[in-house]
Amino acid sequence: MRATTKQSIKLHSIAQLIKLNCVKRSGQGRTTTHSKEQATPLPLYLGLKIHAQTRSRNLLDSFYHLGMSVSYDRVLQVSTQLTDAVNAHFNEIKAVVPTNLRRGIFCTGAVDNVDHNPSSLTSHGSFHGTGISIFQYLTIEQTGDPCQTQRQELLRPKKKSVSELPEFYANVPPAVSEKKPLVPPLLDGFVPLVENNCFNKSKEEELKWLNYVQEVVSDQRMPSDVS
Repeated sequence: MRATTKQSIKLHSIAQLIKLNCVKRSGQGRTTTHSKEQATPLPLYLGLKIHAQTRSRNLLDSFYHLGMSVSYDRVLQVSTQLTDAVNAHFNEIKAVVPTNLRRGIFCTGAVDNVDHNPSSLTSHGSFHGTGISIFQYLTIEQTGDPCQTQRQELLRPKKKSVSELPEFYANVPPAVSEKKPLVPPLLDGFVPLVENNCFNKSKEEELKWLNYVQEVVSDQRMPSDVS
């Protein structure tokens, strides 16, 4: 009997969990160690997913003891290694761009301010930044070349602290404008003169309206024709 797609996914998931739980025991069975060589994608995905959604160590440890996820420390190690690999990629290309950006593809960008609680008087309550969105237009004929991330960074020793961002990204040099005298460009051609009558007429209408409002306020009444 042929299994359906959903049944195949379930069977594949069960097989991954069985392989994960082929553990090593030491100290008369008191200590259980999950081998990294036996690690499968599903428990690692569950660990990263739970950590990203809840940031709860207790919940992640509960799934780990049930044999359904990797440990909390392993999640921190993997996330740190991935972050270090991305930072190394930024240092290699001398630019901070999304790692899934492809080369040789036409791109457009959108830039807008990101303001959160701008009325706050402290930096703890408000935030001001700039959001940049990059759009790429892939076609069937032209898919571009992927930006290769340094995968050797994933083989670094155990660590839980993330490396620093590139210096050119963290330190932005100030922009200083040079003070130079303004030189207006020379005008070639006929320059139409603005008639003063237009300005004077508008000024008379404004003064007429102000005088009328002053009379109404002084009489403390509001006529029906005033809107």
